[in-house]
Order: sequence, then C-alpha cells, then structure tokens
Amino acid sequence: MMEGNAISYAGLRTGGTTRLALISGNVFLHTACHDIVNAWNASRPVSSYYDLSTTLDAWIPYIPWTWTVYYFGDLYILLWGSYVVWKMPPRGFPRSVIVYSGMIIAGALIQLALPARSPWPLDATFVQQWFHRQITYDPYVCLPSMHVALAVLPASMAFDVFSSRAVKITSAVLAALVSVSTVTLKEHYIVDVGAGVILALFFYALWKKGMSHGIPG
Repeated sequence: MMEGNAISYAGLRTGGTTRLALISGNVFLHTACHDIVNAWNASRPVSSYYDLSTTLDAWIPYIPWTWTVYYFGDLYILLWGSYVVWKMPPRGFPRSVIVYSGMIIAGALIQLALPARSPWPLDATFVQQWFHRQITYDPYVCLPSMHVALAVLPASMAFDVFSSRAVKITSAVLAALVSVSTVTLKEHYIVDVGAGVILALFFYALWKKGMSHGIPG
C-alpha cells in the first residue's frame, strides 16, 4: 500500500530513507564484524590457528593481476548487493535485510570458532600489499570467505528480483569471477571459498522459503 513516498508493509515503512538506512546499517555491520574478528583472532597464539590448506591449493598458481577482479569485486559486492536489496518488493526488502545481517553475524561467529590465517603470498604485488596496509586488513578472517558469501548472495537473489536473463547471467558470472580471484590472489583457501558459497546459499534458501510462505520481513 502506498503512503505518500513510502511503502507500508507489516508495520514497516520501507521508503527510500528507510531502505538507505537499513542497507547502510548492514554495510556498517559487516565492517564492524570484520574488524572485531580480525582483532580478536590476531590476539590468539599461533597454535590456535587451523591449517586450512589442501593439495589443490598448492596446485593453484598465484596470479598477481587478478587483484583487478578481487578488489573491484568489493565494488560489485557493495553497489550491486545494495541495488539488489533496494529493488526488493515490499515483502522481500525487510526479509533481505534480516538475511544479510544474519549471514554477516553467522560468518563472524564461524571465523571466531575456527580461527585461521589466509595464505597471503610473500611475494605479493605492490597493489595487494598497499591494500593490505591501507584498509584494516589482516589475514585472520579466513573461514568462511565473506568476500565470496557477499558476492554469491545478491547474485542468487537477482534471479528472483530481476526478469532480465542478461542481468541474472552477468551477476552470476561476476560472483563466480570474484570467488575464483580469492584463491588465485591467495587471499583465501579453497575451503574458505566453499564455505562462503554454502553460507550464502543457506541464507538465500532461508530468504526464499520465507518469501514462498509469505512471511513478512
């Protein structure tokens, strides 16, 4: 039901200002969880970290130029993820915000429960090292890869939000490229990527189930 410039649904006015505030809140939540987990895990003794490396990780070469995919993937995650949520219908928007929040918190709890170090290369390129120094970025937010989870979730939701086949395919391809770049840039292990995909699909399934049953928010 339209009320002025806002949409009222289940007692929540989801006009532009409300949508912007809630989406921004999730961005802040992710940043806060990232920094808290980094600081907490960095304070632990080396013996507490799990070794997540596999034989396949050793076979995958370090491809320095894929930083272009990995770091521009941040823009994809932020801008495209926000746009997908913004375009949600009244019933889908509140629930998508909750699902995003749940996934971010769940990812942080797993990272605290299973602390590990990312496989950063010793010969990392200047750009990669610069990013590591400039943003509070330490190798202690490893499993699951939230980079992957936050790329896969909006790509999954896009299949329900948009009718354009080109948009759906493009979003899926970009999410796949971002996921692959996490291992070619040696920011994550394959296990981290798999866990990130599973986490995103789990929360997408929760969102989808709630939508199909008509559960508000």
